Amino acid sequence: MADFPVISEIVYNGRDNTIDLVLVNKGSILTDLSGVTRATIKVGSDTLDSAATGGGSILWWTDSMTYRGTSTDVLKIKLGAQSLATGEYTGCDVVVYDATNTNGLQVENPFKLTVTA
Repeated sequence: MADFPVISEIVYNGRDNTIDLVLVNKGSILTDLSGVTRATIKVGSDTLDSAATGGGSILWWTDSMTYRGTSTDVLKIKLGAQSLATGEYTGCDVVVYDATNTNGLQVENPFKLTVTA
């Protein structure tokens, strides 16, 4: 299994900053997100769902970038408009859905978020 770094990100409430994630499952980078129909992210006790927010907080981006020598798509998460309580959240899980994975595909490497005003 590939060794991927622990991710730690900052959310600025009221701002448009994004978190760009390279998704990993079973040690492999998920390079093609063009079939993704929905994505969720768990932050504390809240689960934010692209289906419920109309994609406003969770956006997937099908342009490519290069990560560790591999061309890959990126999941772009925009949480500044979600009015999350300030503080630190660990174990933020991401799940993506597509026609093959209708119950969702748990993405490895949960990350830490720090929410600030």
